[in-house]
Amino acid sequence: MKTKQYSLLVNSMFMKTCLLPASKTRSYAAILWLLVVMMTTAKVAVAQLPDCASGNFMYIIYNDSASANKPSEIRPVNYSTGAVGALMGGTGYLLKKTIGGTSYYGSSSLGLDGITGRFYVNTTMSFSGGPKDFITINTLTATATVIATTPSVSTANVPHANGLDDYFFVKMAISPTGTGYAIGVSRDTTITTPATANPLISFTTCAGAPSVGCSTIKLLGFLPVAPKSTNWDLYNGDIAFTSTGDLYYMSAGYHRIKGNGRYDDLRLFKIDALNIPSVPGVGSIPMTFLADYNTLDSTVLNGLAFDPLGNMYISTRRFNGPQNIPLPTFTNELYKSSTLGSTTLIPGFGPKTLGFSAADLASCYFPLSVLAINELTLTGKYMSGNTNLMWEVNNNTSTDYFEVQRSDDGLEFTTIAKVNVNNTDKASQNYRYSDPQSGFGKPRFYRIRQIMNLGMRLYSSIVKINLSDKITSVSKAMPNPVSTSFEVSVALKTEASVNLRLIDNGGRTVETRNYKGYTGNNKFNFDNLTRLKPGLYILETKIDDEVIREKIIKN
Repeated sequence: MKTKQYSLLVNSMFMKTCLLPASKTRSYAAILWLLVVMMTTAKVAVAQLPDCASGNFMYIIYNDSASANKPSEIRPVNYSTGAVGALMGGTGYLLKKTIGGTSYYGSSSLGLDGITGRFYVNTTMSFSGGPKDFITINTLTATATVIATTPSVSTANVPHANGLDDYFFVKMAISPTGTGYAIGVSRDTTITTPATANPLISFTTCAGAPSVGCSTIKLLGFLPVAPKSTNWDLYNGDIAFTSTGDLYYMSAGYHRIKGNGRYDDLRLFKIDALNIPSVPGVGSIPMTFLADYNTLDSTVLNGLAFDPLGNMYISTRRFNGPQNIPLPTFTNELYKSSTLGSTTLIPGFGPKTLGFSAADLASCYFPLSVLAINELTLTGKYMSGNTNLMWEVNNNTSTDYFEVQRSDDGLEFTTIAKVNVNNTDKASQNYRYSDPQSGFGKPRFYRIRQIMNLGMRLYSSIVKINLSDKITSVSKAMPNPVSTSFEVSVALKTEASVNLRLIDNGGRTVETRNYKGYTGNNKFNFDNLTRLKPGLYILETKIDDEVIREKIIKN
């Protein structure tokens, strides 16, 4: 059998293996392995496919850190032992972009499409800005194809000045549906519009049949402004997806400390699948802060990957001394995280090529749930001049105490109370706290910070408490997703004007309705929506000066 025929057959078997139920995966994997052995014994040059069946491997990309002009390496890493395997494709890949006469080598990103078995990377750029190439690598044929280049001007899909020239992209992953995503950071540390510092983009992976320029890159929006989550607070890091499309994002900050640039705070965030836009836009994308990873502070966070059980793996570069110029030597490390905020070093990580540095992790596994289940569920309501908060935890025995935190804008939080742990011998426990309010006014935001026995800090979701003297409650829009119309119920203490409007991802008002609300329960129908394009919208319900927002998905 000729090389091309073997390759086509192996590709076909790999696709079937990825799509079959687990009960039949082993049989096809055995046949696939037999084909590879046949090709090897026949002395046919054959490259490796990524292993998306056994649950044993993730993948890592290494770059030359010495002369910085050698081919990058993609290698498998054993989840359990950290052992690094042979070159994927049997070779390295020269990832090079020339801007203004200067060439930049390597990639700090790596994604793996579990459907096609292809890897994805993007090139780096200078601090003066410039376009980046997005590249797919087929390790079966040991070839690389530039499928897209980021635009340098505003376009319909990237509606932003200078296109994407002003951003570094080092955080990449492929979703369970085969769409690529990447998060950038502005190269300007003094940016005056922090809301546009960290873009989320998507790119198409060309359905396993890539050609030059086949991919479409879209700017979907920007990560929200929040303390320690703006611009270079989110400088380095990586992203990974669950099977339901939720995006987990781990990031390390980079700041000037005593005159030197230094990596510092390392944190974990989550973007819910419903909050990831599908159409181009420049709006703010909601993101939840989950936990600090203090044991990894001051390391260069490189990669993030999941195993089939939802354990998280983190690759870092730890400096062997203070981060002063000239920088000291470094050690690449690999950690496993099974619970929020906690890590365990995998001492067997390696070997690596001399002079090369780990840059990013990727896997083709999308777990249903991530990390050990940690319940920190907060609810609250306003009643009789008090905000009454209730929360429940399932790791009470490992908790030191709780902090109740309050905010006027949902961004800057201040601790207003410390709550001690009750029933320390019980894992599950409910807690309450009442915050007296003086009069009525703008809404307030609350969250709970859980301080664990080992010093880890976990965070609840944020709840918004309306202190209006006119509103009793506002229901969620039903149905959602919506096709032609939806209904909102508003309970009022007194008569008030009610305004409903729909806002698209670009911040534009596309539909608006005005109603007169009466004392008691009111039902408002928002209809004639067939002409709206499918996608994500914001429903804004305004009662006098009080505004409540929620997300609406249009089918």
